Amino acid sequence: VHVRAAAIYFLWIVLGILVIKQSCLMLVAWSFAAALAPRAYAIFRGENEKKRLQKRLSPFLLRILLSLKVGRGLRESLSSESQNEDSKLGAELQKFAIAIEKQHPFDHNDRRMRQMFDLFALLDREPAKIVTRIELFRKKIDCETQFSAKVAQILSQPRAQALVVGVLYCALILFLH
Repeated sequence: VHVRAAAIYFLWIVLGILVIKQSCLMLVAWSFAAALAPRAYAIFRGENEKKRLQKRLSPFLLRILLSLKVGRGLRESLSSESQNEDSKLGAELQKFAIAIEKQHPFDHNDRRMRQMFDLFALLDREPAKIVTRIELFRKKIDCETQFSAKVAQILSQPRAQALVVGVLYCALILFLH
């Protein structure tokens, strides 16, 4: 993987040298963009994974609720539903279920996963009104998701305007250079 990334970086630099011959500033900017591209990709991929995890959290909680309403215990429901999940979320939820069973701390970079762990750890210790508490937590997650979607929709136009102004400003600087 590192060899492929180094080869792509090398080809990017060679292409930059061939295309941008007159301006040293443009060549530095071209190289800087190549150096930042892997980090930007990692950030984008991490955010994408986070969104995917949060999108699948509410259906997971719904399945836990249905399992609890059928008469299963909390640990049994959590364990069986985490095994039914696929991909990265399934692996994270299996770690989550094991941490609850063994009463170990669970550290995760996602705030909602930490909140869910705190809730389930509390429910494991104090099993009063489990279904009601999980339903409230699920509603809270859904409200937060809807709110963040509305905020993103509202902020999309100012961000697009800022991007256009930034591109025009960069074009003006290059024109004057």
